[in-house]
Amino acid sequence: MALPQQNGNSNHKTSPQYQLGLIATARGALLGTIILSTINLLMLALDTGRYFLFSISVPYYLTWFGKILDNGTSDGSGSLVGTYTIMAIVIGLLILTVYLITWLLSKKHRVWLTVATALFVVDTVALIVFAFTMLTNPMSCLLDFLLHAVILFELIQGVLANRKLQKAQLSDPHTPQGYRGTTPDL
Repeated sequence: MALPQQNGNSNHKTSPQYQLGLIATARGALLGTIILSTINLLMLALDTGRYFLFSISVPYYLTWFGKILDNGTSDGSGSLVGTYTIMAIVIGLLILTVYLITWLLSKKHRVWLTVATALFVVDTVALIVFAFTMLTNPMSCLLDFLLHAVILFELIQGVLANRKLQKAQLSDPHTPQGYRGTTPDL
């Protein structure tokens, strides 16, 4: 079995094009997660009873707690949107705005993809802590855990790809074709 040649093969895992693809995938996963998280907050506030799994957990559960405090019920159900719910939604939207800023800035500056990854690690830890301390059946969040792992994997792949491209750029500015210090458009 012949090994693929590095020269001219844009799919080779060490090629700049492949690394740029990993970065684009990470940024796409981040943007998709931000969008679904925003929709989740809206659906929670409107009591639709629906939830998208690819979501940032802290804003959602913060709003859920706000609803519990406003409604006085243990499951946050009810149509009342009170002060705690409004405050939680505002804080949740601020958190999502920070994620959106990291997505926007990560196009030009690789450190912002790293910041987004660090924020998502904190969110994943918060999800695990919430599931094992507040829920009677933590395994009800198993799919959330798995999908958080997938998103984390994509983000980490993007960060590592950015680092590889930066190293290549520093060692020889002309080697990585197509890489000029920015990430591709989505």
